[in-house]
Amino acid sequence: MDIIYDGGMRFTIHERGHDIAVDMPLAAGGTDTGLLPTELLSGALGSCIGYYVLAYFRKNNLDPTGLRIEIAHEMTEERPRRVSRITTCVYLPTDVSEEHWPGIKSYADRCTIHNSLLQPMELPVEICREVTE
Repeated sequence: MDIIYDGGMRFTIHERGHDIAVDMPLAAGGTDTGLLPTELLSGALGSCIGYYVLAYFRKNNLDPTGLRIEIAHEMTEERPRRVSRITTCVYLPTDVSEEHWPGIKSYADRCTIHNSLLQPMELPVEICREVTE
């Protein structure tokens, strides 16, 4: 994955032929042409949970039409700033009976991003130099 500086406050994430814009809002000096990094984090978690819930739906021959995941994050005010809480709400189609809820929750809890964020992880940051010949 490559993240390329585009000017101003904007970066573009490139991966497997896909591009995602990352930018700051106008009030923070950006042009508001992309999501914030913290929004991408929440979006990664919510969509991952969605894929796992979808796996439950497919296994149980349920129609996922209307499935929606709502996610919100909270930030700390003190330094270092960080995301301190992410709340996820999985809205199920109205025809999904409550008997499926524990199974759906069990599948949602298997999400790779969810489990990664629950455990301490190594996050090394290295300063590297481009090799020019």
